[in-house]
Amino acid sequence: MEQLADAPGVTGVADNQPGAESTREWRKTCNCCGMTVKMKRLTAIVGFYLVCAALLLSSSDAQEKSLSAGRGTSGPVSPNAHQAKLQKMLDQARKAFEDGSNDDALHLSARVCRLQPNNVDALVILGGALTRKKRYEEAIDCLTRAIELDPKNAYAYVMRGRAHYHGADSNLDAALKDLKKAVALDPHVRDGQFYLGVAYSTQSMTGKALDCLNKAIKLDPDNANIYFFRSGVYSALKQHKKSIDDMSSYIRLKPRDSVGFLGRAAAYEQVGQYQKAIEDYTSALKIKADDLRAYSLRAALYVKLRKLPLAIADYSKVLEHNSMDEDVLMKRADAYFAMHQYEKALKDYSDVIDMFPEHSSAAYEGRSMIYKIMGKADLAAKDMKKAAEIRQRPAIKRI
Repeated sequence: MEQLADAPGVTGVADNQPGAESTREWRKTCNCCGMTVKMKRLTAIVGFYLVCAALLLSSSDAQEKSLSAGRGTSGPVSPNAHQAKLQKMLDQARKAFEDGSNDDALHLSARVCRLQPNNVDALVILGGALTRKKRYEEAIDCLTRAIELDPKNAYAYVMRGRAHYHGADSNLDAALKDLKKAVALDPHVRDGQFYLGVAYSTQSMTGKALDCLNKAIKLDPDNANIYFFRSGVYSALKQHKKSIDDMSSYIRLKPRDSVGFLGRAAAYEQVGQYQKAIEDYTSALKIKADDLRAYSLRAALYVKLRKLPLAIADYSKVLEHNSMDEDVLMKRADAYFAMHQYEKALKDYSDVIDMFPEHSSAAYEGRSMIYKIMGKADLAAKDMKKAAEIRQRPAIKRI
């Protein structure tokens, strides 16, 4: 049973705990207003907010009447002032969401929802923030509530489609349905064409994906993420020059994000521009020096260009952080072998065999060749025999 104790301002306990009255009900207490509500099992944050807000508003109305009658000390609260305060809070929530401050967006939009349960804009922001926090079921419930209140709210459909897409079960059919509805209601709705293009690309519908992403860039030409995804679609279509151009646009818009350089490097590899790919991997490592995958990829290109000392240096950098990486250890052994540094190659092959004695046929073969060069025919024959035995076995996937 899902608890909502982590929701802003809410604590709760299941009634089926010791001392509770019912096995099917919950008690929820709002930290803001102190009200306690008993209700059937909740699966979303919004349900409680709606009940709590009603109680809070009724309490506020009573207090306001009391103040108006002269029994308060600060005078009645103006409805206009109250609305202005809520609007300011909503604007702050929207800005926090746009700036990526998800905790602030969640907290502020939830406060507005408590005070105005039918505020569609607040519900949409809350749903978006919950999606970013990976609380997908709550986000979908929240956005469904917004759509019920405003069935023509295209952005609510966009946000719910995104929640469906990222959800634990990744409901692509539901995501596509919502995103199609969003752009049907408003072809220019924010992020509508973008997310629809992403959903299409996930289903390998590259033609439709490209059409949507082209429209998205016309609507929002400074959105780096659209170029990133369109680059992937161009790559799938083997249009590598366009893929490179889009990654260059991503880098122009996000020059301090290593992902752009990694993506463009991969695109350069596809067209055989290995030196440019190496330069991009190097740029990525200047931004994120601990990116072990970038070292491995750059090392592989150094091998292709026969710059073996540089390849060995990169492989060694990876192994400093993960000495159990069999693949990298094998590649470094092969590089040592190609440089005729047989003692070092022998050690790397032997380390792989020690880690995976019943799987590493290539390591046995490599070590066998070194033993043969060293004149150790018996050891060479023994390793080659072991390699042949392993190759004859059914393939077993290691975890």
